[in-house]
Amino acid sequence: MLAPVVVCYDDTRVGRELPLKPPMRHFYEHHRSRRAKLDAVVRDISIEPGELPMPPVGPEPERVYHYTGVTGLTGIIEGQCLWASDVWYMNDSREALYGLRAIERALQAMTPGADLESHVHQAALDRLADLGDQEDLLHSYIACLSKKRDDLSQWRAYGRPRGFSIGFDRQTLERIFPPILEFDRASYRVISYDEAVQNGMLADRFRLMVDLVPKAAPAADAAGIAWLFILESMLLTPAFKDKAFKDEDEVRLQILHNPETGVWGRLKFREGVMGLTPYVELSLNDPGSDKISPIREIVVGPQPNQTEAIRAAKLLVERHGLDIEVRPSDIPLRS
Repeated sequence: MLAPVVVCYDDTRVGRELPLKPPMRHFYEHHRSRRAKLDAVVRDISIEPGELPMPPVGPEPERVYHYTGVTGLTGIIEGQCLWASDVWYMNDSREALYGLRAIERALQAMTPGADLESHVHQAALDRLADLGDQEDLLHSYIACLSKKRDDLSQWRAYGRPRGFSIGFDRQTLERIFPPILEFDRASYRVISYDEAVQNGMLADRFRLMVDLVPKAAPAADAAGIAWLFILESMLLTPAFKDKAFKDEDEVRLQILHNPETGVWGRLKFREGVMGLTPYVELSLNDPGSDKISPIREIVVGPQPNQTEAIRAAKLLVERHGLDIEVRPSDIPLRS
């Protein structure tokens, strides 16, 4: 059920007002302080566990896998965390703007009705044209995993010359990182690569905003409804990815930083493919526990001295008191 909304025009509020909860209250206020024209309609979009809209998927696997090298494996086991990197510093930096392009594409695929719907549609396209630099967007940090346990393309991309596939229990990850969209809190996201599915999800949000916002707040204008649609769409698009990457079969842990708080105290830096790379650590421990909860197995990838690598990986997990199976990849090493 859609919550009542707050309609904001400069400092005037009409309609029934509710306390706005993260993330959109802070995002709206942050942008409003930077841009005088960000008059907007904002509704209470706090999302309870399990209510985050997800793309339609088939049966989910029991485990998901993170491909990494020696440094990554030791860092995860010894540090008891995954690193979530700033999306602007990922292997393909175009991913940072894919969400905006997906919203624009979905709007262009629509055939809006007359009157209000048409005006909101055009207002959304106009607002998107005015966005695009990093300061206009929610900063997203991502740790990537795959549904594929032992995949040659993943070994080639992330496991050279000595790679490991770390198997996580999916349900445990979902418990530690539930689908609750709050700033500075990671959530488990299933990726959609299907443009038709992405367009459909965004079209549904568009129709919902156009239909319900004026009923709850009759003073809402097209520009305000359009901005609300864009804000809500930004909550969905971190689960969207270009179809060119479909073979990765990705899921991810994704976290949005609250722009109201400035530079993030949790922020750390490492060397990455784009040089100096911002990232945050995502603890793999259940609250109150001092041991990693979700890791179930380590697959030692095709590599020289694989037998020795298996032995070393077993020593690594035993040294830290973990009950984790270590197995070799079924893919043979090519010289």
